[in-house]
Amino acid sequence: MKPMVKFYDGVVVALAVLSGIAILLAMTLVVIDVLGRYFLSLPLAWVNEWTEHLIVFIPFFGMAWLVRRLGGHVRIDLVVNALAPRTQNLLSVWVALLCAGTCAFVAYYAGLESWKNYVRGVQTIGNFPVPKYPLIAAVCLGMGLCAIEFLRLARESYRRLSKE
Repeated sequence: MKPMVKFYDGVVVALAVLSGIAILLAMTLVVIDVLGRYFLSLPLAWVNEWTEHLIVFIPFFGMAWLVRRLGGHVRIDLVVNALAPRTQNLLSVWVALLCAGTCAFVAYYAGLESWKNYVRGVQTIGNFPVPKYPLIAAVCLGMGLCAIEFLRLARESYRRLSKE
């Protein structure tokens, strides 16, 4: 089981790195397009569409890593911090399970929709259409990995609860 967990952890980190690279790529492409348009009168027509596609991949490739680093995400925990530690852990288990279920539900339906788009050969709308299924598959992958991360978080909170 350890090699599989290690591989999975590597995939989550690799996707987060890809997300960061996609941000840099999107920024670079937009700057090149703006410079080309205003200083050389040579706009790059495809940059807007490709940047829009990158904006789909960026959050969904990085979100599982962010769930793992719970301190890295914005949380409002004023009420939770006022509760007793046991209640905090119990609430943490239930919230993590609820989030895991929600993410799994979205991943499932995104996977179905991605498959439908693949089978039907659906393309994006624009000047430079591309297959739509990879964009929806990114949602499926990101939400599926988030479901796993929330389950891990629930297990960790349950262990803390069991030790009390």
